Amino acid sequence: MITGESLEIRFVDVLEDSRCPRGVICVWVGRVSCIVELSHAGSQYRMTLTEPGLTDKNSTETYNGYEFTFHVMPYPEAGKKIPTDTYRLQLTISKLSN
Repeated sequence: MITGESLEIRFVDVLEDSRCPRGVICVWVGRVSCIVELSHAGSQYRMTLTEPGLTDKNSTETYNGYEFTFHVMPYPEAGKKIPTDTYRLQLTISKLSN
C-alpha cells in the first residue's frame, strides 16, 4: 500500500518466463511477464509487466499517473528450473507530474 496515494499493489503471478539463460546462445532473448493487481481510488486493475531477457536494466510501465520501474528476479540459469515461490518483483513507483 502506498500511504497517502490510495494505491495498493499486489504481485499475483508470473505468466511467462522465456528469458534466455545466461551463458547460452539463443535465437531470441525471451521475456518474463508477471501480473500485478492494482487498487486505486476504489477501482481494480490487473496490469501485465513485461521485461526483456538478457538485461540487468529495469523496465518501466505507466498507469493512471504513476510510473512503475521494475525488475523480475532471479534470472534463469541453464538447466535449472526456477520454483514459482522464489520469484521476486523489485518495484519502484513514482508519481508523474501533471
